[in-house]
Amino acid sequence: MVLSMPIGPWSMKIATGWPTDAPDDLAGSAWAGVIPFDARRLGDPLPAPDLRAGIPVPASVRALTARA
Repeated sequence: MVLSMPIGPWSMKIATGWPTDAPDDLAGSAWAGVIPFDARRLGDPLPAPDLRAGIPVPASVRALTARA
């Protein structure tokens, strides 16, 4: 799979478990979570347990997982 994104402030990593964000990051408006992945498909995005309420999954993440 090839992922194309506009250049901007973002990050992505491959890991197990939930992201660990600094308190300043938690106070921001950016979505944080995981997209489950196995060799066959991407799963539904899961918001991080410490994500503030009301921050939606970005359209780019929804579009990525909808194509899977």
